[in-house]
Amino acid sequence: MSERDDDGAVLQEGDFVSFTFGIPPTRVVAQLYAKDGALWIHCIWPEDVKPQREKLSRVKKWYQVWKMPALTPKP
Repeated sequence: MSERDDDGAVLQEGDFVSFTFGIPPTRVVAQLYAKDGALWIHCIWPEDVKPQREKLSRVKKWYQVWKMPALTPKP
């Protein structure tokens, strides 16, 4: 299960990714998780984006996806 973002960075479970869609562009932040041998995204921001979960390979067909630095929770 080796996927790469649009800059060539290796993606793995637990990584955070970002992509945009729509007009005007809406930025989405998602965390990757493994399910059934594939990487899936779980959208964490914005909270109302639909669908909340999708296969990474499907998202990459239509949108450019980039790996983000690890996010740290606010105190």
